[in-house]
Amino acid sequence: MVKKNNRDNFQDEPAYVKENISLTRVGRKKIKKNREKRMARHIFVVAQVLLSLVIAWFFLHGFKHAFKGEYEILTEKQLYFLATPTPEPTPTPEPTPKSDIGEPASTLMPSPTPIPGKGYIVKDNSYKSDNVIVTVEKVKEKDVVYYIAEIKIKDMSFIKTGMFRNSKGTKVKGKVPETAEQLDAIIAINSDYYSYRDSGNIIRNGKVIVNDGWGDVLCIFDDGRMESISGYRYDAYELKEMGVVESFTFGPVMIQDGEIIKENLVGKSLKEVKHPRTAVGYYSPGHYLFVVVDGRKEGYSDGMNLTELANVFASRGCNMAYNLDGGGSTTMAFMGELVNRPEGLSTHLRDVDGILYIWDNVYTKEEN
Repeated sequence: MVKKNNRDNFQDEPAYVKENISLTRVGRKKIKKNREKRMARHIFVVAQVLLSLVIAWFFLHGFKHAFKGEYEILTEKQLYFLATPTPEPTPTPEPTPKSDIGEPASTLMPSPTPIPGKGYIVKDNSYKSDNVIVTVEKVKEKDVVYYIAEIKIKDMSFIKTGMFRNSKGTKVKGKVPETAEQLDAIIAINSDYYSYRDSGNIIRNGKVIVNDGWGDVLCIFDDGRMESISGYRYDAYELKEMGVVESFTFGPVMIQDGEIIKENLVGKSLKEVKHPRTAVGYYSPGHYLFVVVDGRKEGYSDGMNLTELANVFASRGCNMAYNLDGGGSTTMAFMGELVNRPEGLSTHLRDVDGILYIWDNVYTKEEN
């Protein structure tokens, strides 16, 4: 007698029953393995999301503030918050700034000091002579503090760059206020920190320092013109032959021919995130604007992105504006005194490789 296969008893059962019965030990292991693979993929995705949040929290400027409701979205009709804002504590009045900030409570210098017989007059925030006029203005808005120096010079001999050198004449790095005082600079700012990269089309006081061009190059000509020229189009020696006496490689150029170049202001986090900034604007030969923006100081100043910085120059009517090195390098000195509050002020000022400054042949720091 032929023994019937037990499976024959189930020929009329539903299909799903027959499928379940057909599962062998190998089949069950395969299903378990697939289930474990799916679980591993889910765990991997969750881990990636958590890692991204951790990186954003610690490294992306302003990310954690979004969860605290400190960033706002402004529409045409109504103001919305990303999160319900928590009430801010009543601010404690700050003590009167000390000299290391470069300004008493409402001025940039001590009381007005006319200098009889010296050929120039110094006031709270201005310097005036027959050769040079400088006016420094502090601007404080909701979440940012910045300083604007409007400059007019008689000729190109009064705008120069200073490179740091030690007693042996070797180039070294130094702090903006110290070198500004050594050079009797009336107003000085940091420049492009070219030695950090050791590249660019760099001309200092008419001498070619580096000939390795790239990007937008800020050029100051011997007739007082200021233009941005492509570093890929001309090398440093060609620029010198064209009459360039000072050049800086950083950028980007933000305003050209009186128009904001929007495509230069977006696309990278360094452009779109708020930072301390240093920049130069140009009206006409001998008429310039220096701007430094304090930043990364919670409760004092957040800084600016490049679009906001470009708007500052546009609102002042500049025909051209160029971004220089910012961040911890951002520094302005007026009459030998520190004006702004650089990022590292609580510990030390950053050493940079040179300054852009204005001087006058009738002024020395010692006389003031």
